[in-house]
Amino acid sequence: MCSYHAQTFLAVECLRKCLYYDAEHVDAMLQLARIMRRSGYISDCLTILNEAVRVGKTFDVRVQILLAETLIELDKREEALDVLNRIQDNTQEIQEIDEEYLIVLTTNALVLSVCLFISSSAIAFVYLRFNGRVKENERTAKALKKAIKRQQSNSSLQ
Repeated sequence: MCSYHAQTFLAVECLRKCLYYDAEHVDAMLQLARIMRRSGYISDCLTILNEAVRVGKTFDVRVQILLAETLIELDKREEALDVLNRIQDNTQEIQEIDEEYLIVLTTNALVLSVCLFISSSAIAFVYLRFNGRVKENERTAKALKKAIKRQQSNSSLQ
């Protein structure tokens, strides 16, 4: 049985080989970016995601959400907000995605946008507006509530 690190190394090598033969394989880029981010290589993850956005023939919301999360992690909030606005501008294409997956993506985007909000009233508005959809996915509902509490405590400290 391979260790976690050996499996991760093998996965990275397979994805790199896939990208060697098909440099525009967005799914492989997305998986590689996720592995790099989990392994702590945040700047490499960002480079891969930017390349995925550049070569992608269509708008891929999965790439955009991971890009926004990575930008927040790197404390590039303005750029993350731009990505969230880009997601919002492309809702027509996003709605063609499976409904359950759309709910997960929407709530992830909400959690990200809550992290960027300054006003607690804006947070309350977002939560109330989307609460019905969030209930369908408990994990993201918990993440959203946690982000709201974190933002409210940060607002009270300022």
